[in-house]
Amino acid sequence: LEAVEESNKPVTLMRMKERVSSKAVLAGIKSISYGQSMSAVRRAQAAGYTDAIFVNENDHVVESGFSNLIILTENGFVTPADESGCLPGVMREILLSSFGVNQSLFTYEQLLQAQGVYTCSSIRLIQHVSKVDDTLFSESANGRKLISDFADFLKSKITP
Repeated sequence: LEAVEESNKPVTLMRMKERVSSKAVLAGIKSISYGQSMSAVRRAQAAGYTDAIFVNENDHVVESGFSNLIILTENGFVTPADESGCLPGVMREILLSSFGVNQSLFTYEQLLQAQGVYTCSSIRLIQHVSKVDDTLFSESANGRKLISDFADFLKSKITP
């Protein structure tokens, strides 16, 4: 295991050339995919990025090595659908059930056309992605609101 470094730096993502299988028997199981994820993250970091994006055999975005992904489209926030092979993360499930985030299959090209890109995980919560490969993303008011509302929601569930 490796310690997670706290960072306020924007997340940058690099697409992995190797595709993952959405039909694999162990798709979406965290403990099994850890080695693959860490290998991808290390390669992304060696190339100057924070994390790596996995795409499946149908060119659908799956997740990053560390986190689930969320994109902002003209129709609102969207996260990859379960059938992409993504890990059904705990924070992702909260976003789906309590914040109006929808699931959908979307391609890497559609991700690049998004109004915003974000990661979410139980360790880092929601973070703005500033760059995917060579495409830059500005942080939007809708994204800042989601990050703030999500943090407030979680804080309200903590009993001192």
